[in-house]
Amino acid sequence: MDDAPADPTRRRWLAAALGLALGCRRSSSGRRPLTVAAAMSLSEALTAIARDFEGAHPEVELLLDLAGSQALAAQILAGAAVDVFVSADLAQLQRVVDAGLAEAPTTIAANRLVVIAGSEVALAEAADLAAAERKVVLCAPEVPAGAYARAA
Repeated sequence: MDDAPADPTRRRWLAAALGLALGCRRSSSGRRPLTVAAAMSLSEALTAIARDFEGAHPEVELLLDLAGSQALAAQILAGAAVDVFVSADLAQLQRVVDAGLAEAPTTIAANRLVVIAGSEVALAEAADLAAAERKVVLCAPEVPAGAYARAA
């Protein structure tokens, strides 16, 4: 993610988007439920945003459904009631949009690929990763970070 938790502008924008997504429903507690289905990779940031949002909007009960983007898209396509879908995978988000279950997406955060190497490893550029003696570990290609790494 591209510094989204620390960026107050993005946090305010997401809070506003969540506010706009509120319907007229009420839960048994009398608070309006707002269900946010979000990629597990965003759990830390969204948990903090949810805490701030509920503090500013005590009439709202924010329900976070955190899972993989593919699993969340499948749930939504199967009829799960979701107010906001925050996907880490554009292809999964597009499936939901194509089914007419979401409007055109808005980018609120971005991932950034990083290389973690021991201090004894000399890496001057990305091509240095291709050296025969190097071991490179990537996420599975089925998850967004793995697909992005392979595309880079």
